[in-house]
Amino acid sequence: MLAVSASALYGAEILLRSHAVKAVSLSPLDKAWEKASPAVAPLIPQIFTTPHGGGSVKSVEARCLVTETDVSIRLSWEDATQNVRLDDGGKFVDACALEFPVQEHAWPSPFMGEKGNPVNVWHWRSVADEAHRYEKAYVDYSRPGAIDQHVAFATGPAQSLFAEGFGTLTPGAVQDVQAAGVWKDGRWTVVFRRALTSREGVSFKRNGTIPVAFAVWDGEDQERNGAKSLSLWHTLVVGDGRLPEPATPEEKGRRVFSRYGCGTCHGPGGAGGVKNLNAQGGEVPSINKVKDGFTEEEVEEVIRLGRRSERADATGPLPPLRMAPWGQIMDEREINDLVKYLWTLAPKTTDW
Repeated sequence: MLAVSASALYGAEILLRSHAVKAVSLSPLDKAWEKASPAVAPLIPQIFTTPHGGGSVKSVEARCLVTETDVSIRLSWEDATQNVRLDDGGKFVDACALEFPVQEHAWPSPFMGEKGNPVNVWHWRSVADEAHRYEKAYVDYSRPGAIDQHVAFATGPAQSLFAEGFGTLTPGAVQDVQAAGVWKDGRWTVVFRRALTSREGVSFKRNGTIPVAFAVWDGEDQERNGAKSLSLWHTLVVGDGRLPEPATPEEKGRRVFSRYGCGTCHGPGGAGGVKNLNAQGGEVPSINKVKDGFTEEEVEEVIRLGRRSERADATGPLPPLRMAPWGQIMDEREINDLVKYLWTLAPKTTDW
């Protein structure tokens, strides 16, 4: 029996295939869910920006049912403690979320989208009292101009939210997502339901595919806001939808760049421009010209090991954005393909 590396386990793309039914209730225990095939997505800690944290939940099981009018997605994960109340003593509630690109055929960052390329987040939290509010004291981090997250999570167990980058989460004008959760025998099971189309959120095409990402918060471990367990982009397959098959290493590398959210820090197409407080140069370096100063082997090593930005002011705070050691998550083929793609980003020169 061949051993499976941790990177192959964490990085492998998961296909969540829908199953058609005539009807399904919002109950997580509805027997209709027995007809849906499970897909288990590995989760990783949020290690990319302030507040770093999470990682207590290692995986989440997802299932999808589709009727003539609605899409329902059920998430289930192990959680030894049921946390349903928030108090001033530092206790937090359990929660989970689904994330989708808003724009058709788009690949925004799986880590809360990016400017001009938003994501739609369906968020559920295990509040015992729907009128309970998140306190301002527990807003850990937001970017200038972003709404305080306690406002976004004001009332109710489920909300449709939108984001264009870290710290930009805002509630949608149309609240059309329903959700219900049950904790039993050390396991949460949560169902999200919404119409196939929406006036402002993601829309689902019959016999189509769409990226989907997952996030889970364990209140017992004080996870909240950006401290969470999360996934990369995976793919929801509706009906007979089919994935395109990248033919070349460069095309496969482009998909790796998108799935792993490399543009989150390095900018669309690796062109840079992403601010990083107190980092030398004030920004995360661009990577669209790495072929001019590095070998493929050197870039592969940086991807494997990760890298922290050097501080502009040695007495100031650490820059919030940092590159993860992707060798713990990506497999070697993905790293090789990603570097092949990066080599295609270099600006073309013209001989006169």
